[in-house]
Amino acid sequence: MKKTLDSFRKVALWEGISAILLFFVAMPLKYGMDMPLAVTILGYIHGLLFILFLLMLVIVGSKYKWSTGVYVICFIACIVPFGTFVLDAKFLKPLSLK
Repeated sequence: MKKTLDSFRKVALWEGISAILLFFVAMPLKYGMDMPLAVTILGYIHGLLFILFLLMLVIVGSKYKWSTGVYVICFIACIVPFGTFVLDAKFLKPLSLK
């Protein structure tokens, strides 16, 4: 079970990194320098990581028997920039140390 949680933490980390790169690098390149390819590439990668995050959320949540509230908090964390980093530090990392 810990291995699944560790995998989820890694996916959450990469999903967060891809969101930051998309919002703060690719989008300024697209709209500030007319370079839409950056959003195309990073948007695709971020989309895949977002879907993987949601799949892993369901898998880990069912194994740990999380409440609906925990699912909602995790979902919100993957939408808000830097949210997955806070989720990991405040919830997932302490859970993995048990």
